[in-house]
Amino acid sequence: MIVKISDLDISFSAERAHEIVSLQFPQFAEVPPEILGRGWDNVCIIYPDQTVFRLPTREVGGDIMATECAVLPKIAPFLSLPVPDFTYFGKPNGDYPWPFVGYPFLKGRTSEQFPWSKENRIRAASRLGKFLRELHQIPVSQELKEVLPQDLIDRAGREANLRRIANYASQIQESYPERNRWVEDLKEQATSISKDIDVEPLLCIVHGDLYPRHILANEAKDVVGIIDWGDVHLGHPLVDLSIAYTFLDAGERDIFWESYGLPVSPGMKAMVKVKAINYLLALYLYGRHSNDSTLLMMCEQIDLRIQSQ
Repeated sequence: MIVKISDLDISFSAERAHEIVSLQFPQFAEVPPEILGRGWDNVCIIYPDQTVFRLPTREVGGDIMATECAVLPKIAPFLSLPVPDFTYFGKPNGDYPWPFVGYPFLKGRTSEQFPWSKENRIRAASRLGKFLRELHQIPVSQELKEVLPQDLIDRAGREANLRRIANYASQIQESYPERNRWVEDLKEQATSISKDIDVEPLLCIVHGDLYPRHILANEAKDVVGIIDWGDVHLGHPLVDLSIAYTFLDAGERDIFWESYGLPVSPGMKAMVKVKAINYLLALYLYGRHSNDSTLLMMCEQIDLRIQSQ
């Protein structure tokens, strides 16, 4: 059974997050933070000294925090884009049941906050392709094998993705029946483009949840960092390659594939698009539940990209 995307375990205010942090790190007690961002399983706050704390808001967020802490220091030296450098390690305490982390703020804003020109996206396509080539070619040492999870939910599989798409579609149709035709069209499209495909088994280190809100950019629209590595695991590279549809327009994908430079079969490209449809429905559902207008605008853009050739 797939848990409903709206089922948050804990709802946070900045004040509550500050209480949790300052109890263990009293040097932050005097000056309250602001909310930096909210994700599906976490909330981020930022202090005036530019220290960010990320606190899980679901049990699964707590479970994956330890993995992220163990993996990122080992893979960061292989990557040309910055990733969070964890400095503070909070422990479960009192009525807050999960570990949490603090780290210096990575300068930039998440990519959906900017308007992007074609020239901007062409540069981003090249940068993201190079980054994913670096990530997917990291040697998987025994040390990494001991801390990296396996893909136990078949993130790249055809049938698993179609089940997830059907589940999200059902939730949207139940809560927002005016979108019925739209989700039915997306379901049919996912089924059609993945029919009879054969994706070769591949295994590498993947980010696991790469979409526009996890890409940092600066005011010049240069990609300057990748955040939220809680789903990092040993899996199929197509899981990350869905960024070709969730962030890039049709005219930028050739540059992305060229910069990526690793073999990508037609079957993989088909499943990349199916993965993007999965993302679209999940993000739309979360955007509606959380009244996140920026996320819903992102969904409109992703929809247009999926429909483009």
